[in-house]
Amino acid sequence: MAADWRLTVLWLALLQVTAGAKIPWWSIKIAREQGPHACVVEEVPGTDIEIWTECRFWINREICGQKTMIRYECCEGYQQSGGDQGCTSVKPLKNLLETARDLGATRFVSAILDAGLESELRRDGAFTLFLPTNEAFDQMSESLRGSLEAQAGNPLSPVLLYHLLDGKLTTKEMRADQLVETRSGAQLRLSKYSNQMTTVNCNPLIRRDQKATNGVLHLIGAVLDPSTISSSSVVDLVIQDGRFNILTDALEKSGYIQELRRMPNALTIMAPSDEAFQKLPEKRLEKILSDKAARHALLKNHVVPHPVCKSAVIGEHKMRTDADNKVAFNCDKKSVFVERAQMSQEEMSGQNGVVHVLDELLIPDRAMNFLELAEKYSLLTFLSLVRVAGLEEAFGDFGDYTLFVPNENAFLAVSESVMEKARSDPEAARQLLLFHGTQGRILSNGISDGQVEMSLDEENPLRLQVHRSALAVENGIIQRADIEAQNGVLHIIDRVLLPSNKTIEEILREKGEFSFFLAAMERASAYDAKALELQLQGVATVFAPTDAAFRALGQTQMDAILNDRETLLKTVKNHVSTRILSSGSFQPDLTYQVATKQGSVDLRREGNQFTVDGVRVREWDITNANGILHLIDGVLVPRERRQTAGGHGYISGGSSSSSSSSSSSSRRVISTNGYKKTVISHTRRTQVSSSGSTSHSSSFSKVVSSSG
Repeated sequence: MAADWRLTVLWLALLQVTAGAKIPWWSIKIAREQGPHACVVEEVPGTDIEIWTECRFWINREICGQKTMIRYECCEGYQQSGGDQGCTSVKPLKNLLETARDLGATRFVSAILDAGLESELRRDGAFTLFLPTNEAFDQMSESLRGSLEAQAGNPLSPVLLYHLLDGKLTTKEMRADQLVETRSGAQLRLSKYSNQMTTVNCNPLIRRDQKATNGVLHLIGAVLDPSTISSSSVVDLVIQDGRFNILTDALEKSGYIQELRRMPNALTIMAPSDEAFQKLPEKRLEKILSDKAARHALLKNHVVPHPVCKSAVIGEHKMRTDADNKVAFNCDKKSVFVERAQMSQEEMSGQNGVVHVLDELLIPDRAMNFLELAEKYSLLTFLSLVRVAGLEEAFGDFGDYTLFVPNENAFLAVSESVMEKARSDPEAARQLLLFHGTQGRILSNGISDGQVEMSLDEENPLRLQVHRSALAVENGIIQRADIEAQNGVLHIIDRVLLPSNKTIEEILREKGEFSFFLAAMERASAYDAKALELQLQGVATVFAPTDAAFRALGQTQMDAILNDRETLLKTVKNHVSTRILSSGSFQPDLTYQVATKQGSVDLRREGNQFTVDGVRVREWDITNANGILHLIDGVLVPRERRQTAGGHGYISGGSSSSSSSSSSSSRRVISTNGYKKTVISHTRRTQVSSSGSTSHSSSFSKVVSSSG
């Protein structure tokens, strides 16, 4: 193997085809100027590496932090002819040895001649030869050099025959993971990757598919060692090594060792050394290893269910582990990393895969506590408040809990006075955070609409909702669900949850501009105790029209609503839904039909505007003891009353002193009971102001104008 693995990485890296990368026009122009059959040779500055891509069009890339340079040479099988531009002469085919000599691999050819294998490689037949460069001979280990020298004059040299296959095997015919038997009887492992890289025993093919009369050659950067691939499984390699005692003990106690033995495909074990385990605080490590689920998740996170060679890592690339988590592989000029753990220089190959030694653990979410997860997902304000509140031990060592943690933008939207108090007052921070959690693990697939769970403050409930395109808690939308920790489940939400023990009635009285609706609610409850059913710890939504909205009806219409029992009940019930409906649960530019206790209303969000049956919601998502409250600028008329009145929509009021109407098909509506005649069109909305002037705008909202 090469002494400097970095050369290996770069060799394979440069074989990557630039699929998906847009080649700039000037690069295409330069390539065409080279003439026919001119291919790119890519160079890595500061090294003697030059890679023959066998491609005409190419771009400069950055490989493990190094920018490459390109030049042009004749493609495989072609050469220059006289003064012709490009490569217009076809090379004659030669046998394997002559082709190997032409490729500059003179040291290997000499070894073949010294061993008496010349006649074997000159005879008829089809062979595949993995051909080491001269530099590879300089870099091979002393033990391998000694073996090769001891086999001089032996036509059955195991080292030399280990480079030779019966039959012609091109890279196109190679599979993703393939063991092939060599003329020595030992096996080679061939690996192909989705980025079109190919390796043999984790050594990259530098030049591939070089044709000969009796086979094909692949130029490689290492002399292949028959002892590289052990006959042991990767599990046994880990157990027998001696550096992985903690890992071995965990594998055996968990039973995962049997799962690994039964895996049908080749795999990669990223094995943390004992020193890597010991970097964790002793108490934390003991807690993970004594927790069956956390331990199992930790072990599975160190296994990739297919072989991964270090030389295949040329930049950030995410791969899925057996724990179904994605881990990021990356590299720089000196090393290869998986997440923050550095792979050692050593790469052990077993009968069914590869083992890499890591200097740090790859801890999955399931083996982290809430504090570690908060740091991983950059929930920094939450983390700082945990420290202020003195809840580090509770959220670090205890559980099981379900936490709904606001993201950073959610905290920025909270009033400065609330945040200042939470930052300076441990009890305020404690109460704020405890309202964001509940006992037990609640995954998204276990949430039902209207579900109520007591929060960790043991005073205020958390009300969960299921919407068509979202899950919610109180007025917060769950943006990332089901991050399982060792001590619970974390959901990231878009709002800071603030408990409120005030009822809707108390909030409306404090605001002071909802006397008509409060009177209507009181009368409705007197007529029918079940008309509203606004319960404490409730899950209702109330749309509360302002007094201005009622005044816009005119006295006749107000009397019809407030003094007629049936009309009043239907109108009030049309402002109440039995579900919590927060604005964030509605996607922009879509209309949602939502059931009320009377019928249904259409909710729509456009940008920062939220409407219900075309009525502007002036203030939304006011959480309270009964559910959630939205303050609106119009009175919502039940659909059956709209039809009786010859219209459909709402009765608006407020500062705009205007009303509007539209429908999905053009028609004329004749009004009664104080409704003004309005022409409705699917292409425009007609607005009638208090002065009698009109204006028009596009709309598909269903509305009926009031005579005011």
